[in-house]
Amino acid sequence: MSWESVALVVGGGLHLTLPSNWVVRQVLRLARHEAPPSQNKAGRWIGVLERLLIYVLMLIGAAAAAGLVVAAKSILRFP
Repeated sequence: MSWESVALVVGGGLHLTLPSNWVVRQVLRLARHEAPPSQNKAGRWIGVLERLLIYVLMLIGAAAAAGLVVAAKSILRFP
């Protein structure tokens, strides 16, 4: 594996942390036509961990497992 590949993988993982949180918040706020939501740091970190988990699963070729993470989140979110 070359350094360029490692840098691309690490850079992709870093992009899924704080920059993605901001994008997701803005899109959800626009979709709901609401004022900015209150600061929920636990939810932010859970979202970061979910995105990183899905990213790693996709990198190792476990797309079915990544789909399972998304499905489980959907099931747990809507009782």
